Amino acid sequence: MAESSERALTPDEAAYIAAARAKAFVLYEGVRTTGVVTPALRAAITWYGEAWQHRIVPGEPDIVCDHLVRRHGDFAGPARKAFCTNLAAEVAALTAEALCHFADAPPEITPIAEGDHPT
Repeated sequence: MAESSERALTPDEAAYIAAARAKAFVLYEGVRTTGVVTPALRAAITWYGEAWQHRIVPGEPDIVCDHLVRRHGDFAGPARKAFCTNLAAEVAALTAEALCHFADAPPEITPIAEGDHPT
């Protein structure tokens, strides 16, 4: 999002992002690997693609960001910002749901403390 490029991430935010990235590797049988795609990952990707189309962008021909947000007007405007914020939240939720469905164990998601994020 544009806001993230306007300020440096706090150490807690950087750690949170690194933890989220590391947790994504749970679908690779719980380890970071450059090996073969696992059946669980293949199933999760297929499920995610179908869920994305049905839940997040029903009726949209593609998921190119500019195509999704263009109709919301000015790039810095409130309608586009709200759409992008909601889109990011829904993608995060759908990713977490995929982990719940396909990972051997759901990864812990540590919330950002109340005073540690911008308002």
